[in-house]
Amino acid sequence: MQVLNRIAAGFGLLVVVGMLVAWGLSTTRPATWSVEQRQVLEAEPDVVAEWVAFPVRWPEWIHGVEGAGAEWAPFGPPSGVGAGQAWRSSRSEGRMEVVAATPTSLEYRLTLPAGTTVATGSLRWSRVDRGTEVVWTDAGDYTGKPFAGLWVGPMARRVELQMKAALRMLADRLASAP
Repeated sequence: MQVLNRIAAGFGLLVVVGMLVAWGLSTTRPATWSVEQRQVLEAEPDVVAEWVAFPVRWPEWIHGVEGAGAEWAPFGPPSGVGAGQAWRSSRSEGRMEVVAATPTSLEYRLTLPAGTTVATGSLRWSRVDRGTEVVWTDAGDYTGKPFAGLWVGPMARRVELQMKAALRMLADRLASAP
């Protein structure tokens, strides 16, 4: 019995030390992220705006954030401040809401059910020689969240890849549009 108690105590100590090491490592890594993706689309800026500035169109080209089989629900006006999309899937749920808008850009806030802002970002589009360049930025801050330094980096990379895939999807949709 004494041997089992020693093994249990040793295991408990190992877990505590492991948690302290993980916490220590997490405090040495950034708890914030900022990513950007760019894509030149073979379309005029006003055509791109029909897809980007109107959240009701986002499910047609923004994918990956919400998971497979997501149910989307637009809210607010068709475009501009207050327009957005809510989603729910087996993997996640949340809201992306436009918080600022101009004829060639929008800024959004992404929130989760607890009402916490997870990310802010922007989509900007402008004419370039070969069409319209879309620049998508996304940023967030998890400072003060336990162990954030360990998972923010991989999460930011995943967000960046999802943004890249979404912009490619938008390019495909525009290329196949009449």
